[in-house]
Amino acid sequence: MPATAVLLGLLGWFVAEAARGGGVEGLAERAVAGAESLAPLALVLALLSRRRAESSLRLGAAGGLRG
Repeated sequence: MPATAVLLGLLGWFVAEAARGGGVEGLAERAVAGAESLAPLALVLALLSRRRAESSLRLGAAGGLRG
């Protein structure tokens, strides 16, 4: 959900710059494109982090590894 808010905020900035002919329209466009391209990577990293945390909790509840 926070990623969606960030993307919508950046898109709103770009639309506002395009509508008024602002001097930083190109920067806003690049920010939106960069965020869109990094969003899938952020999602994958978040899911991997969650998976590792859940597996650590399961190992801890089972007594961990014994050697």
